[in-house]
Amino acid sequence: MCEIKKAVQRTGSVLLFAFVIVVCICLAIYAKPAQAQEAELGVYQQNLIDHGEVTPRVFLEGYSFFTERAGFWGWCYGEKQYASCVAGPFYRLPFAGEDGYWEFGGAIGTEMFPGDTGSYHAYWRGAAYASFAYKKFFTQYYREKGESEHWVRTLADYQFLDHLAVGAIHQTGDGVGPRIILSFGKKVPVNIWLGYMFRVPNLDDEGHHEAVLLNFEFFVRR
Repeated sequence: MCEIKKAVQRTGSVLLFAFVIVVCICLAIYAKPAQAQEAELGVYQQNLIDHGEVTPRVFLEGYSFFTERAGFWGWCYGEKQYASCVAGPFYRLPFAGEDGYWEFGGAIGTEMFPGDTGSYHAYWRGAAYASFAYKKFFTQYYREKGESEHWVRTLADYQFLDHLAVGAIHQTGDGVGPRIILSFGKKVPVNIWLGYMFRVPNLDDEGHHEAVLLNFEFFVRR
């Protein structure tokens, strides 16, 4: 009886997780953008290189406008023995004509990881972000929290040239440091960025040392 109950719980966890992913992806791809506003779906493959060890991660992110200013977004993340996915609405407030905007989003979803017994369970997870853009400058604060530890990513970038941006990034556990971003234009939907990360005590819960983040982004946009 106990084994049947565990099997039902695992099945329910998988179905809940799969449902959130499907809703996120479908809305990002098939929602019709309002008033020529764009929609995008991207797959990002990130590698943390720390003392010769490589930790791969995969991100899936999509968004689409429903009106001129409001839309829906989703964010999924996976690495060894962990996966999460959240989705929700966002709203954009333009200013200075078309030169800048504020954007705010919130989401709810689920995360999955093995418990003490080794079986996977799903837990609720929430996320929120705030973005600011003005001409060639962009910054964003993103935060997730659930049953596992919270996760924060902070970005600040400047589009120095058409295919080159420079900036800084912080990710919980990885550190903070400068990064350089290469893009290849509208005909080649690929971005590559490299960050040199410095671990900061009390911010990343580890001692001082350095690591490298290498990120490949593949996306479709319409």
